[in-house]
Amino acid sequence: ICFHHAGLTTDERSVVEEGFRAGVVRILMATTTLSAGVNLPARLVVVRSPYGFKKELIKARVFQQMCGRAGRKGIDDAGHAVLMCPNVPSAQKDARQLISNKAEMILSQLDRTQIQRAILEQIATTDKLTVTVEEIEEFISSTLYHHQLEDLSGRDQLIEDTFGWLKENEFIIIKEESDIEITKLGEAAVGAGMPPVTALSVFDDLSSASRSLNLTTDLHLVYLCTPIQETNLNFSTVASMFDILEPAALDVANKCQVDIKLVKKIARHGMPRKMDKLGNRKLQIISRFYRALGIFDLINEIPIEIVSSKYQVPRGTLQSLQISASQYAGMITIFCEKLGWAHLRNLLATFQNQI
Repeated sequence: ICFHHAGLTTDERSVVEEGFRAGVVRILMATTTLSAGVNLPARLVVVRSPYGFKKELIKARVFQQMCGRAGRKGIDDAGHAVLMCPNVPSAQKDARQLISNKAEMILSQLDRTQIQRAILEQIATTDKLTVTVEEIEEFISSTLYHHQLEDLSGRDQLIEDTFGWLKENEFIIIKEESDIEITKLGEAAVGAGMPPVTALSVFDDLSSASRSLNLTTDLHLVYLCTPIQETNLNFSTVASMFDILEPAALDVANKCQVDIKLVKKIARHGMPRKMDKLGNRKLQIISRFYRALGIFDLINEIPIEIVSSKYQVPRGTLQSLQISASQYAGMITIFCEKLGWAHLRNLLATFQNQI
């Protein structure tokens, strides 16, 4: 009997998967992530509850993916799936509904942020020096988003707002007769594969770093290479970690605008019920710096078991973070190259290999 989840390292997951395929592992306890992306057919799949994260009913398409592990065509001649549920009328009703439900309708994911990215990429990848507003509208008309709209006036307003936002933030230049030209910042965002909103944040980070980069430690470069993402933190652990930072690391924290006072305040009194935009931005920086500390220890060859225990992060999560940081370093290297920031680009390109 083995278990399989994102907290395991890549090597550990590979060992478990090979053991299951070979029949050495007969029972595999797993999270829902096993339902997609890994070719592990089974004779029997048992789903222990019709409810998933936050006690919400599992989506039909996710349930079908999970059950689809049983009796894979060409590998097995039969397969069985069992759904367990509490002996409660409401739960049994939900279970029957889940079994009989058809997969949910596929919906376009082109929200406001994704429309910005799609339009910018369309402008950047054209063979012509400029494109027109009409050509972009024609492109949007060919998307699933357009065909699922009931009110086309909403589409036109969204396109107009997107052009205004891209122009205001200097991703594009709109010339006379509705001709659109992409700027260096726009090329950098597209070249690095970043949404424009993320590119603005990266631009601010790199601009600040280029003026006051701390090279007495690799931590500042590690921070720049750490992806921007949401993370749940134990602020008591974070506060105790910040208490023992060395002077060079504290200097990097100050240069990165890490609000250590806020960390200690949350550790003592808990997370405020409401946070304004500035507060959320501060939390994002704290989370990013904390993850950077973990990557910094890893590239200094501290064993992953020690780093995992020190930062209270599963080993598999740490490994995934390190891989993400390496990929992200490549993205911001391209970002700097497109902007013509040669010195910063060379530093980051070299550092990517180290990560």
